[in-house]
Amino acid sequence: MTDRTGGSLPQMRDDGGSKMSLFQQISDAPTLKTAFSRIPSGLVAVAALAEGMPQGIVMSSFSAVSMNPPLVSICVQLTSSTWPKLRDAGTLGVSFLGEGQEEVCAQFAKPSDQRFDNIDWFADPEGAVFLEDASAWMRCSFAEGMRAGDHIIALMTVESAGWDGKRPPLIYLERSFRELAPVAS
Repeated sequence: MTDRTGGSLPQMRDDGGSKMSLFQQISDAPTLKTAFSRIPSGLVAVAALAEGMPQGIVMSSFSAVSMNPPLVSICVQLTSSTWPKLRDAGTLGVSFLGEGQEEVCAQFAKPSDQRFDNIDWFADPEGAVFLEDASAWMRCSFAEGMRAGDHIIALMTVESAGWDGKRPPLIYLERSFRELAPVAS
């Protein structure tokens, strides 16, 4: 098997005399979701005040993009009814969830008017909303968005950042929450 650049892709491996394919044809969403679930990621809450009320979404698709200018990206489903409110708010709080904040994800899966119930949060004067006890925070502004399949890739300019050096980040892998552990040397 060759890739589009003419290079060779590993297709088979030898496990004690039997051959096993390393690849499955992506024929359905569950297969693709399983493949994507193998990518460990942090979790962030992106939030702002909209019409005087906190609005937010939790996602695992956060990435550093550029140092100069300082840019980060998130990927948001096109069907999100919360994203337009956040985008239009201008100033956004990004809270990196820390160990012990698993319940925040469950809370943010509720309807938008219930997401901040029993969640400790604060807003800055510009309306960016941050979650207490996060492992890190960024104050961002929406820069631009681009449609990509069934999502929007949103670029945000980082205006300020802070972190709690004592609180490790919460990790999401294979549809479950994980904690970081040092690799034995």
